[in-house]
Amino acid sequence: MTTKESFATPWLRGLRRALRRIERGVERQMKAQTSCCGVSSARCHALLELDEMGLASLQALAAALKLDASTACRTVDALVAEGLVERSEDRANRRRVLLRPTPAGKRKAAAIHDACDAFYAGIMKGLPEDRRQALLEGAGLLADLLDGVDGRCCPPSPRSRA
Repeated sequence: MTTKESFATPWLRGLRRALRRIERGVERQMKAQTSCCGVSSARCHALLELDEMGLASLQALAAALKLDASTACRTVDALVAEGLVERSEDRANRRRVLLRPTPAGKRKAAAIHDACDAFYAGIMKGLPEDRRQALLEGAGLLADLLDGVDGRCCPPSPRSRA
């Protein structure tokens, strides 16, 4: 039995179906929660990541978000324009720019966390503690697995290998 055959099971199709439902649900919630907090989903992710990192280079932020540097730069530009993030020169490497949330950025991140925490606490309240812990462990495991892949579900085309 090949790897492809061993994984082509009803279990795998069920997992993929559940992941699509999760993706749609999380996307809906992110849009609702970030729009009520006044930032786009991309800016929300960048701001929350920077809030967690404290101080980071653009390259480190891009890597954490799994974005190319130019996309991360455009998102950061918008956060800087909104007064939520500030840039500073890295004294150890003058070619590198460091990013950190401003006090307004920290308040915005706290508001986003509060809104999201309240939402997820509400939907999880009926779930027993052991099931919540299992959910956290499973979600963390899946996130780790996804962090290790390049995002393609199909092999590269012959043209891209040339």
